[in-house]
Amino acid sequence: MVVPGHRLGLASQLLAGPGTYIEHGYVLAAVAGQKQLAAPTPASQGRRAVRVQRHKQAPPVPRMHSVVLAKVLRVTPRVATVAIQVVDGAPCPDPGAVGEFMGHIRAQDVRATDRDSVVMYDCFAPGDLVRCTVVSLGDVRNYFLSCARNGLGVILAKSAAAPDTLLVPISWTQMRCPKTGTIELRKVAQPSET
Repeated sequence: MVVPGHRLGLASQLLAGPGTYIEHGYVLAAVAGQKQLAAPTPASQGRRAVRVQRHKQAPPVPRMHSVVLAKVLRVTPRVATVAIQVVDGAPCPDPGAVGEFMGHIRAQDVRATDRDSVVMYDCFAPGDLVRCTVVSLGDVRNYFLSCARNGLGVILAKSAAAPDTLLVPISWTQMRCPKTGTIELRKVAQPSET
């Protein structure tokens, strides 16, 4: 699975076919779909033709201001790395696959106020499910995301004290384990009214 802008190879080694284009010496995908390579022909001077076959229904692709649900993979002092699983309400195909969309939540994008005092470990933990918006497209696979609104942040988290138990939000910055009573820090999303 490739998405628009994905590098398919060097233009000196491949012929651009349908669903592709050439830019800065590379053949790039113009549409979301499956990469297909054809055998070289005598006229192609040994180069294989590459094309991108569009899916019948194109998978969702994050765009600016898209609302995404993502699973936190890693947290560092400056950034949380996430795997995007849902884009604008549409599930991504095969979350966890090689072609999945990755995102970064930077410390300055966690909340709208007191940006300089954000402690990432007090906002997210690996395994949390977060609701974010896309603030920058980054590169072809990594998007910059923001949780700097009330309705954005952690919506689902498991307790560190009882891993089979989901935490319950009790404030904008805390969640409680109903089994043990342990309080854990998170950047909690305001519950959506549905």
